[in-house]
Amino acid sequence: MVAKNSNRVVNTVAIRYFQEVVRAGSFRKAADRINVAASAINRHVKLLEEDLGTKLFERSKGRGGIKLTAAGEVLSRRVQYALNELNVAREEINALRGVQRGRVSIGVTDVLAKELLPDLLALFHERHPRIDFDVKVANTPALVDMLTEDRIDVLIAFDVPPQMSIRFAAEFSLPSCIVVHPDHPLAKRATIKLTELSAYMLAVPDESPYLRAILSRISSVGAAQVTPLLRTNSYELMRSFVRRGLAISLQTRLSMDGSPEKDGLVYIPVKEPLARYSVIGCCIRSGRRLPIPSELLVSFICVELERAFSERTKVGDN
Repeated sequence: MVAKNSNRVVNTVAIRYFQEVVRAGSFRKAADRINVAASAINRHVKLLEEDLGTKLFERSKGRGGIKLTAAGEVLSRRVQYALNELNVAREEINALRGVQRGRVSIGVTDVLAKELLPDLLALFHERHPRIDFDVKVANTPALVDMLTEDRIDVLIAFDVPPQMSIRFAAEFSLPSCIVVHPDHPLAKRATIKLTELSAYMLAVPDESPYLRAILSRISSVGAAQVTPLLRTNSYELMRSFVRRGLAISLQTRLSMDGSPEKDGLVYIPVKEPLARYSVIGCCIRSGRRLPIPSELLVSFICVELERAFSERTKVGDN
């Protein structure tokens, strides 16, 4: 298949139908979604393939059996980027008219979604009632993927690994703690060393790049390597195990209102520094110009977290 004249005007209808098929996962579902005959969608996509000189979908027998080719994945990614840029333009045009309305897509981990984000968004909404939110909850690696693929505008998470595709708008280093049930033998301790944890059942995060080193430090000299009772990407599940007295957990003391024990658990600071284990970051994709509502939210988050954690150490000030 040979590509036609590259100077030809892009068939925007075909592009739209192509992207609808990608989103829906099949021609039939796309047809139902936008109320257009499946045969018309298929015809336009074939014309688009002819224009580009390559197949965009691998079609198999049966209803809806399609898969993007490598060329199709490239086109879909670029089309999504173009749509994001159109949204940026729309938001900027609205801002020029003094209408700061729009939607911000946010990625956050489960514990931050429960303890941090509601207060932040409530305060932000008071100032910008015309802006609404689309929130995705996942573990940090999944959120990083979403951010680099422009599926979210802003990422708020712990222990985001530094990389070229991500820019940190702000980072804050918070106290690393052992979380225990109030009746646990360690609950009265003021501080604790990691080596003291080897005698207890542990619930730990499975996605932390620092976990292996931390577990090695927990193991006593000459003792067997610690095997956690629970590994999970959910900090809430870890806390549920702690509430039931099944385990203790290594987590971060976090609260916007200054009462970190409101969940009924006891937080004991760890004596040793744990590198980037308890670093909370507000991140955006490198090189991307955010829509105005997203820029407003990022600036707001940085200011509010600075205020909330003013008594704690900001990254880079150590």
